Amino acid sequence: MAMGGWLARAGRAFGRGRGAAICSRAGRGWARPLAWCALLALLWTPAWSVLASGEPLAALRPEASERLEALPNLSGRWAQQQVTTSVTRVPVVGEVRSRTETLLILDIAQRGANLTVTAEVCTIAIRNRPNMVRTIIPEEFVRSLGRTTRTARLTPQPSGVRYEQPRFVEVIGARLGDPEREGLPQDASDPRVVDQDGTGAPGVTVRIGGVVSGDVYVVQRGWNRLWSTTLSEETFDGVVEWDNEQVVLGASNAFIRRDAPASPDPSPANNFFRTTRVAPDADCRWVERNTSTLFSR
Repeated sequence: MAMGGWLARAGRAFGRGRGAAICSRAGRGWARPLAWCALLALLWTPAWSVLASGEPLAALRPEASERLEALPNLSGRWAQQQVTTSVTRVPVVGEVRSRTETLLILDIAQRGANLTVTAEVCTIAIRNRPNMVRTIIPEEFVRSLGRTTRTARLTPQPSGVRYEQPRFVEVIGARLGDPEREGLPQDASDPRVVDQDGTGAPGVTVRIGGVVSGDVYVVQRGWNRLWSTTLSEETFDGVVEWDNEQVVLGASNAFIRRDAPASPDPSPANNFFRTTRVAPDADCRWVERNTSTLFSR
């Protein structure tokens, strides 16, 4: 959840002699993950089980269908690192880049080419450049995301088999009748707003530290789509396509109350995922301790 917008607001305050820059729109991630920057990302509405071409499996060319017999077995537990980057133009400061790293545990069940992926977010960490202000995703926020289930599939390509996870939409801090199309709440009094992380504040709480500090209460809608560029039965890595929208419902500091836009960095090199098979009993703490080994390629 890259928080570029808060940096924009604080940058304007800095220009008036009242503060420094901070980040607000979580990764414009699941993690802007949830990129989130995230988150969340995230991560953070059912997906479609169709091929990238839009053709059903039965419509595959005969030679492609024959290759299904050699599909890799991805069933089991995996650790995944998602990295997303947002860019914001900030008055006085200039360009601000927010890099969101989300660690997840995936449990994959496979039936032929079809995959069911259950994901648990372990941590969300955000680094801003310049780093005048820190964006902190509290543990309560992460725990409130729970476990989500989405679909994916393995699709034969001329270069080999590809993992494809279709667009997955997640709303954080509110309950919407139509999560993908319904407008986000604009005010904390909206009955669709929920205290998702149990902090007593509307929506979810994100902490800001540094020259300007405080808590921001937000609702977010993020989506992401993943596809692999390398795949084996032990690792699969690839590209994250994502976006995020956010509404600030309130803040403990007036300087971080207003929102400002951030946008995803268009480079695939700055929006990627790495996935490594782990033992069935591996948990989030183990993944956090072994991050450098798991994702060092």
